[in-house]
Amino acid sequence: MTETKTATATESDALQRLLVPESIAVIGASADPAKRGHQIIRALQESGYAHPVYPVNPSATEILGLPVVPDVGALPHGVDIAVVAVPAARVPEVLRQCAAAGVSGAVVLANGFAETGAAGAAITDELAAVIAGTGVRVVGPNTSGLLNTASGANLVGLPDVPHGPISVITQSGNMLLSLVQDNRTLRGPGFHIYVGLGNQADVRYGECLTILAQQTDTRAVAVHAEGFTDGRAFLTAATHATATTPVVVLRGGRSAAGRRTVLSHTGSIAASDAVATAVLRQAGVELVTRSDELAVVAGALATCPPVRPGRRVAVLSDGGGHAALAVDALAGQGVELAELGQDTTAALRELLGPAAAVADPVDVAGATDSDPTVFAAATEILIRDPAVGMVVLIGLFGGYHRRFDHRLETAENQTAERLLRLSAEYGTPLLVQSCYAGDTIANHDILRGGGVPVVASVDHAARIVAALDRRRARLATAAQRSSLELPPPAEPLTPVETVSSPAEVTPPESAFPPADVPREPLADIRPTGELSATAAPTPSNGTSPSSGASSPGRAPGPAPTTTSATAYTAPARDTPAAATAGTAGTTAIDEPRARKFLAAAGIDPGPWTFAASPSRVAAAVTSYGCPCAVRIVSPQVLHKSDAGGVRLGVTAETALEVSTGMVTDVRAAVPGARIDGFLVTPMAGRGVELLIGATNDPTFGPVVAFGSGGLLVEALDDVTFRAAPFTEFEAAEMIAETRIGRVLDGYRGLPTVDRTALARLLVQVGELVAAHPEITELDLNPVIAGESGIVPVDIRIIVREQNS
Repeated sequence: MTETKTATATESDALQRLLVPESIAVIGASADPAKRGHQIIRALQESGYAHPVYPVNPSATEILGLPVVPDVGALPHGVDIAVVAVPAARVPEVLRQCAAAGVSGAVVLANGFAETGAAGAAITDELAAVIAGTGVRVVGPNTSGLLNTASGANLVGLPDVPHGPISVITQSGNMLLSLVQDNRTLRGPGFHIYVGLGNQADVRYGECLTILAQQTDTRAVAVHAEGFTDGRAFLTAATHATATTPVVVLRGGRSAAGRRTVLSHTGSIAASDAVATAVLRQAGVELVTRSDELAVVAGALATCPPVRPGRRVAVLSDGGGHAALAVDALAGQGVELAELGQDTTAALRELLGPAAAVADPVDVAGATDSDPTVFAAATEILIRDPAVGMVVLIGLFGGYHRRFDHRLETAENQTAERLLRLSAEYGTPLLVQSCYAGDTIANHDILRGGGVPVVASVDHAARIVAALDRRRARLATAAQRSSLELPPPAEPLTPVETVSSPAEVTPPESAFPPADVPREPLADIRPTGELSATAAPTPSNGTSPSSGASSPGRAPGPAPTTTSATAYTAPARDTPAAATAGTAGTTAIDEPRARKFLAAAGIDPGPWTFAASPSRVAAAVTSYGCPCAVRIVSPQVLHKSDAGGVRLGVTAETALEVSTGMVTDVRAAVPGARIDGFLVTPMAGRGVELLIGATNDPTFGPVVAFGSGGLLVEALDDVTFRAAPFTEFEAAEMIAETRIGRVLDGYRGLPTVDRTALARLLVQVGELVAAHPEITELDLNPVIAGESGIVPVDIRIIVREQNS
């Protein structure tokens, strides 16, 4: 059936009407208190929703005092929201009726869609067609509903949700309940808007985050995600949203078992934990891993400013045990303490006496037990220190009147008020960890009302400080980061034609063309992107490729004779073939062609020669005049080392024997493998083995990996990721995050690596895969970084077949 698009509002306007509705229809309204169609109407009334509510039921006349509309067609035209409380099979037709009635958006409660199997998937397909054809915006299906505490639009049914600055997006109604309970226990700041996305048939995380961040009453967004239907859209939305509004994310499905649960629950596919963690942080998201952290961190980010730029954290404690725990917890979060100046420590010594510890962390050593105002005086001394960007009070503050003398309550209240004045005057955020934070205490309420978080847990305190510190860093470096928006796709990379005769597994010597000239893969690449048909590539240091001088990425020794890119039109047998890479719908590009492709993108693959026979291997090694690496070229052999298809340190004297032996070894390891020839490259100089790779992640799109390379890459597990494209600043962050990044500056006699050039290479790889979505995998492993520059030794590219 062809759907007719009848909605006139723009998509963003329709989504705004969903979040801030001024009229609501409940389709499937019921007089039965056990039914959702009854509970929602009751919740709207109890939450003070003041706009029209239209129960829709063909067999009732009145529900909870409201007149009932018999069918969707009888609704007033242009209702903002229809709550669809009918079984899954009826949902598509109900949405068609809603579109005809001018309903802007719908909240579909039913489950029984793609998450239940083939029958549900068929209903999901029909639902998608209705949404595309009508323009009705849909939250759900399988959703817990929507909630706007400011207007009382309570489509969740949860009573007494406190109003506040946190908006929430989840796929789980239980997570909303958990957040509300945690917030109540922690006496947190409350909630603004809640969206339960469910199966995300239409409204998804990205656009929901965008519009929530634009709401004036929302000062932080808490997200619980089981899986992103369009992870790249969320990354770009988060990048823009976090410029003004903090975003905190708790992910489900981080383990393999968790991912299976997510798939069965919502039909979503959860990305690998390492990739998701890295790219979400890249987008400016604050990640939490525990359910009890989501409310506390979001609440703090919603009410407390970030750590002051260029400064660190001071800890002020009334007990050594708590101080030690706090410092350990902060260190575990990567937070550095401030180094206090001499004037500061002298002033603290005068205030606190000889028993106090006046280096950060500061321990008042009992000075506040009888006079809590000392906390304010010590805080002012710390705030004035130019090294201090935040002060964290640890211990009993707020409970001295309970612990020691009830007459101290007035002094504690006065101290709380003074702390707020100091924070405002100096622009320095404060945080209080107190054993009494869970009690009803006036001075704690004073602090919370002024935007100072008060928590009971030392670990929660450290987690908040880390989030505020990262928020500072994010805001300070926002201009140096990528928007994570993908460029228009470039002309697809396609495999070369295969060998004409499948029977020619290893062509005999006479089957190869008579000439085998060592060659660079491409001609000169000019800044304009034009290719010269006559000039050979010029190394980045300006030396001629025939001069014998070394250049970045190249080993010393004479360079081979070159031919232009346009001249590389050898017969099929001389052209190494692409072949299926083992994954359905993908093809491995042979390494010679992969090197040409990289060079065309401005990435120097170093000198190389394709040799179609052992004798030509010997000729190529001789032409280089130095020991070479020789690798087999075969479409069936991707992991060459495992199949005996790599030899290092090959000389002119050994080349013929070695390459002949390689053919024998590869045939034995991979029976029936077609051997197209050999790739000959000069041995790279001494250096560090790195991995640079990329994949087209099914959730987040093109992602680049960097870390320790070589044969032990999986065992070392030293790798980090970024969504592409990204900037050199972000590439430098990648390098610094890894263990291998610590040895690039001449560690224990290793060569010093040009970090700027390495970052630039990472950026180039990112730009390449971002522009070529057909690339499913790109692997430069190892990349030798050191004496010869930065040299990709082994190159593999796998592309998606055009018809897959």
